[in-house]
Amino acid sequence: MMIIPSKIHQAAALLWIIIVTMVTLPHVGAQVAVRLEMNKTGYLVNEPIVATVYITNHAGRELELKTQNGRPWMDFHITSRGRGVPKAIRTDYGAVIIPTGQTMARKVTLNSSYALGNMGNYVCQVYVNTPGPARESSYSSNRAHITVSSGRVIWNQQVGIPEAAGEIREY
Repeated sequence: MMIIPSKIHQAAALLWIIIVTMVTLPHVGAQVAVRLEMNKTGYLVNEPIVATVYITNHAGRELELKTQNGRPWMDFHITSRGRGVPKAIRTDYGAVIIPTGQTMARKVTLNSSYALGNMGNYVCQVYVNTPGPARESSYSSNRAHITVSSGRVIWNQQVGIPEAAGEIREY
């Protein structure tokens, strides 16, 4: 009969380890908080589309973000109608150091790096890659929705130019 209590204790200890592991796992992903804000939701074609990325370090140590092995520390995922928007150029965001418990903000003009010259609705999300294995060290932001349109004419007038007879300009 001594064998049964020993097995119960082992099972209880194993169950306790599993419970503690499951309770603490959600906190592992919260070491870095990433938030994406757009300065507005509607843009005209070729107007600068500025995104602000806020990164908060909850890791308990200083966090150094930099490109490693060709993997950028910050990467945007932009879609339109369910398809990814390609990068126009590769962007180097430089290295940044975020002290423990601090938040860093970085402004990025998206249409200088991505092909956002077409009218349509876009969904933007940013990923911050911290040092470590690729799957374990990527943190994503919220999604931001924007619309790019051609705009519309609200006023139009033709004006003659006094210095140039017969020349008319339209404003």
